[in-house]
Amino acid sequence: MVKQQAEDNISDKCHFAKELALFLRELQSIDTTGAPEAGKHNFYRGASPEVYTHQVYEALEAHKNDLPTEKFRILWEQAISSNWEQKPVWIHGDIASGNLLVKNGSLCGVIDFGIMGIGDPACDYAMAWTFFDEKSRKCFLRDLDQATIDRARGWALWKALITCSNINEDVVRNSKHTLNEIVAEFDENYERGKIMNTPTLETERLILRKFTDNDIDALFLILKDKEVNRFLPWYPVKNLEETKKFYEERYVTKYMQPQGYAYAICFKQDNFPIGYIKIDMEEHHDFGYGLRKEFWHQGIVSEAGKAVIEQVKKDGLPYITATHDRNNPRSGNVMINLGMKYCYSYEEQWQPKNILVTFRMYQLNFNENKDFVYKKYWNKSNNHFVEKF
Repeated sequence: MVKQQAEDNISDKCHFAKELALFLRELQSIDTTGAPEAGKHNFYRGASPEVYTHQVYEALEAHKNDLPTEKFRILWEQAISSNWEQKPVWIHGDIASGNLLVKNGSLCGVIDFGIMGIGDPACDYAMAWTFFDEKSRKCFLRDLDQATIDRARGWALWKALITCSNINEDVVRNSKHTLNEIVAEFDENYERGKIMNTPTLETERLILRKFTDNDIDALFLILKDKEVNRFLPWYPVKNLEETKKFYEERYVTKYMQPQGYAYAICFKQDNFPIGYIKIDMEEHHDFGYGLRKEFWHQGIVSEAGKAVIEQVKKDGLPYITATHDRNNPRSGNVMINLGMKYCYSYEEQWQPKNILVTFRMYQLNFNENKDFVYKKYWNKSNNHFVEKF
């Protein structure tokens, strides 16, 4: 018998989560030519959840005495800090228990396509918190990058906040369930340290830690060298004032986020920064580094990189990418030493230096989808190709 989805119809939530995730991936693979984009007509499904920021903040103010609003504020700001940067894909717009059909415990149909459109698929994954538990949630979200997961959580949070005072008892009960799931995840991930921002790491020779206000002189030595910064997306700094501005813009702001990986590389004997290494939390999860010239060719970046990669893998990032100028092949050797694989090359008019650069893109996947390739750079470039070298 076919039934509308209900919890007692499903014996294995992880299995069901994988089936629903597969349906969404297949939906997203359909050609979007002539398809309607997100807008008022479909309640902005497929757009950024940022469109509902005013409603979220109103709800947080209204419930400041009975809900953990500071946690929700952090998660909302995290949700609206990124955007879908790939081509728009099909979205259903209302993936919810009442719109899923189940037979013998398995997904057999999806109904109610009235607000479908194209855009960011994050809204279709809100069910991770409205229905699934911790284990099955991971199964459902396992192929998504962290930024998309953050936006999906934002959609679930928005809906729960604006309906938790509804006159319908069932709606209120569902909203409170969602909020409880979000709080439990927050507490597990952030307060207990399962995921944190730039946790200190140690290797045989190195300490990897956050930069602090006391490291401005050390950071200046890294950033002022023209040769060190030749292949980086900024000009060498001229003085300590510029260095401090760089630190505030590129490190202080990142350290304010719930999750991040922006490290100073230090030798254990003096804990003095000689370089930096980072993995971004944006969709590309870009790996990057810089090291003072006198410390080149000592395996320092490879040693630091392996430790950071192990940390982000443990924390659940699905993949990392890295790019390097084709004229800087030594950087490619570092990526290979870290287990990354070359995927493709592309041309870009590189800013702020405004020069035409051919980049090589490398990737390392941590989830089960070993064949996944991050295609944003490929899709944005008019000249992209695969090299043999």
